[in-house]
Amino acid sequence: MDFLVRFLRIKETYLVLGLLLLGVAGVTYFTARPSQPVEIDGTESSYVEVTQSGAYDRNELQLQGDSATYTLDKTKFHPTMPDQVYKHGKIQI
Repeated sequence: MDFLVRFLRIKETYLVLGLLLLGVAGVTYFTARPSQPVEIDGTESSYVEVTQSGAYDRNELQLQGDSATYTLDKTKFHPTMPDQVYKHGKIQI
């Protein structure tokens, strides 16, 4: 414990720690991979509005020939999503 107190009293300790943190931040920044939007289109097979405790929670969309279920939050789309989707209609997101 005494070593740690003496170590923290040295001014250069903070410079070295700052440079190490700057290096970690630089590596993190340059190795990050930003996400890219993906276009999804197909024919709707199921479009359900899910509620929890009577309040809107999310919409779930399934496309024909695609096993994935896409979760959509209609409150975050601009322009707004329609309340209804045509049954078996073409969809492009």
